[in-house]
Formats: sequence, structure tokens, C-alpha cells
Amino acid sequence: MSLDNNDYEYEYEYHDDDDDDDDDDDDYNEEDVLYEGEEVSSTRYNIIICELYNESIHGKTNNTIVKSHYLVNIRFKKFNKKVLDEIEYVGRRLYAEFINKFTRKNLKITHPIFRNYQNIISRDNYIKAEIAQCVFLETNECVAILKTFWIKIIQRRWKNILKSRLNIIKNRYKLKSLRHREITGKWPDDCLNYPQLKGMLCDLR
Repeated sequence: MSLDNNDYEYEYEYHDDDDDDDDDDDDYNEEDVLYEGEEVSSTRYNIIICELYNESIHGKTNNTIVKSHYLVNIRFKKFNKKVLDEIEYVGRRLYAEFINKFTRKNLKITHPIFRNYQNIISRDNYIKAEIAQCVFLETNECVAILKTFWIKIIQRRWKNILKSRLNIIKNRYKLKSLRHREITGKWPDDCLNYPQLKGMLCDLR
């Protein structure tokens, strides 16, 4: 059974059941960690918390760009793990409650653009820190152009380079390789070129 999100209004608020009066751990200044509203960023890319636009959560909009993008909730001036952990916890708890409201009634959460929307928001790491370029629209929304995937690409490339380096070092330890270098002044072809970090992404388009 399916229900369009337009017919289901979700109250996007958080009540901290574990709240107590102990503020001893609040040892950070929020103004130094988070950007305010439309405050101009000092860098092109920011660490952010974002989520896909959902009319049931964020309200209606006439801007079609917003409907297919991630909305920026929070921008960090500097990384603070304590603040990040708190925000992630609240965000994941909110979405768990949102999903449970539907599942209890055997209803499916739909999205006009993302067909696998329910699977996306059900992931444990849906609410997480991202690296993104933030774009402020004329309708006052701020959307994110995610760049975090570049980190994963670089990590994979670096692992491949490290593996190649280890193989080359292993080949250079062989007696025939050492003998070849002693005679010719260079390593054999199978261990001649030592992979470098420079240019490791040059074949990407």
C-alpha cells in the first residue's frame, strides 16, 4: 500500500527524553562552530548536514530545483565531533520516528523523483557529515552539491597505488632485478616505474 507524502503531515520536531540540567559538557561556542542562516562561508566547500527535500517534512515549494536536491540544514565553520555526533543522533532519531509512523500503518513512503526514497532514508548513515558546495537560491533555500564521493575515489586510488608500490618493491628485492640494475643502471621494466600520487586522478572524466 502506498501513500503520497502530500497526504501525510509529519511534525518535524525533537523532544529530548534524556534531557537533564547538566550543561557541564557544553564546552563549545556554537557561533564558532556553525554558520548562521545566510552567513557567508569563508571557503568554497563546507562540512554540512543535509537531507533530501520532502514536502511532508520541509513544507511546499514552487522551486523545482529544490525538489531534486539535498537541502542544507547545518553548515560547519570548523569540525567539532561533539556537535556532529549530537546532530547526527537527533536527525537519525527523527527519521526513525518518521518511518515508523508509516510502517505501523503498512504504508510506503514515496517521493516524486527518487523511487527508492524509503530505502535511502532508512539507511543508518543517511544523516551524516558531507562535504559540499552550498548554493543559496532566490527562494531562500540552500541546496547542496555533494563532493564527498571524491574522498572515496581518492581512497580507492591510493589503495591501488600502495598495492602497486609494494609489488614493485618486492620485485626490486629479487636478485635478478638487483643484477639488472647493477649492469644497466636502471631497474627492469616490470619494476621500473614507481607509482606517484601526482596525476592519480588524471584519467577521470
